Amino acid sequence: MDKLTLSAALLALLLGSCQRHHDDLQLPEPSVEPPTALTTQELDSQIMERLRATGRYNWNEAPAHVVWSALTQSDYVLSVGYRPAGFSGALPNDVATNPDWQAARAQVLALITAEEQKADPTLTVDKLVAFQESALPVLDVTVHQLTTIKALRASGLVRYAEPMGYEPNHTAAVANRTASSLSSSGCGNNTATAGLVAGTDYAVLSNGSKSS
Repeated sequence: MDKLTLSAALLALLLGSCQRHHDDLQLPEPSVEPPTALTTQELDSQIMERLRATGRYNWNEAPAHVVWSALTQSDYVLSVGYRPAGFSGALPNDVATNPDWQAARAQVLALITAEEQKADPTLTVDKLVAFQESALPVLDVTVHQLTTIKALRASGLVRYAEPMGYEPNHTAAVANRTASSLSSSGCGNNTATAGLVAGTDYAVLSNGSKSS
């Protein structure tokens, strides 16, 4: 009986060893495919639904995948508002020269570059920056990766990140433009927003212009 028990135990050990060896030889699971961008029809439907419900559309309240889809369906230009860590309140008049704000700009730009270079190691900052902003605390950059948007949203240095070029194609969206906003930064259309407070919602620069 003892010999039979010992033989069974050895057989079980051998089979277990073979199974582990088989598992070690298995190929790794394939990586998850990148998500598919929403179509313009799907984007417009979401935008119009929100506009009908609230009268405005805030990209900051949309999922990162929706923002990425809008970039994919337009010119890939993302407008990123930055700020120093822990900042709150009115924007200063010297954003363009303030060391803290310029350091925040450099950090946000470095974050975007690092994420985008994961897909394209040859990418340079010159290729990344789509437009230069001289006064506003904003970076206008070309973004192709969903991970970049997620990283920006997780950063305490970012006020907002929204697609610049996407415009709803739906006829009703155009009709609603005069009463609704498609931007959280104030750059989405030319319709004035009532109730903005100087020093809180915008800063008046030394040349008389206003900075958001």
